[in-house]
Amino acid sequence: MRGAQDLVLKRTYVPPRILGRYDDKDEVDHLLLAKELCQLNTKGWVVLPHLWAGYNRHSAYFQIRDPQGFVLEFQIEGNKGILKTATFGCTNLRGESASSSGDLRNIQLLAEGNSVTVNWPCGLERHYLRSYGGTYLLQKEILSNGKTIRYEYDSKGLYKIVSSDPMAQKTYASITRSGDAHFIGSDGREVDLVYELREVKGRYKKKGYEEKLRWQFPVMMKASNPTYINTVGYNERTLLNSYDAKNYPVSCSYSQDKNSPARIQTFSNPAGSFSFPTILPLQAKKGAQRRLPIPTAFRRSIASTNFSCSKR
Repeated sequence: MRGAQDLVLKRTYVPPRILGRYDDKDEVDHLLLAKELCQLNTKGWVVLPHLWAGYNRHSAYFQIRDPQGFVLEFQIEGNKGILKTATFGCTNLRGESASSSGDLRNIQLLAEGNSVTVNWPCGLERHYLRSYGGTYLLQKEILSNGKTIRYEYDSKGLYKIVSSDPMAQKTYASITRSGDAHFIGSDGREVDLVYELREVKGRYKKKGYEEKLRWQFPVMMKASNPTYINTVGYNERTLLNSYDAKNYPVSCSYSQDKNSPARIQTFSNPAGSFSFPTILPLQAKKGAQRRLPIPTAFRRSIASTNFSCSKR
């Protein structure tokens, strides 16, 4: 055992919810794309996506994120949360083995004042505290083994992660952010994230009316940890299309159908290349162009580094 309680700095790609194309004209399409991107609160690479919970403009329900990036929705009634997300007895939440610890129906949410506690069926407790607006920030996780992981924030977001005993008297390990994109572990190892500024600009002009928009945003291009340097690529719509993992490089392309969500069309990994063609339902009405769901943009973690240190 490398430490009494190791820590992991994990970054997950959350694809932006955008269409393959908004308009036939490039300038108008880019204008509408820029508008959508600037309204999205969560998109791109996110450090520990389960750090926040609460409400957003896309849903009337209280949302809880899992470290893998999926979202659960609850309706708050009194001080209890009623799960509204579709549930099944078997999920892959805990790997390939069926277990009650992976049954979403066993998750409990309790709301008391400005705090929210989520009890997971695996024995994990997550404690959130209201921060601003309808947003709640994760303050601590109580693991099934009794140890605790605490999260500290500053004006730029997550500042420090600390693992400790239940009473917070002994510190086992910590990860601290230094600057905007540099992280240092208590064992001396470091991670650097390199960003590049991208821009989407568009214009709409008709009968004396003109609208312009230029949206600039950072995208992560590289992440270096003590063992490897990962590189990342994106298409013109800011969707991830390549990821240079050390043992599992992947690449993909997306559909560009007008007024339809951008979905993965081809996907390649060391095992081969795969295609996801558009399929029409067998009983589609005449003239209808409804399509069956196919996989959306994938989520992969980058710069995942285990920081460990001896118990002290």
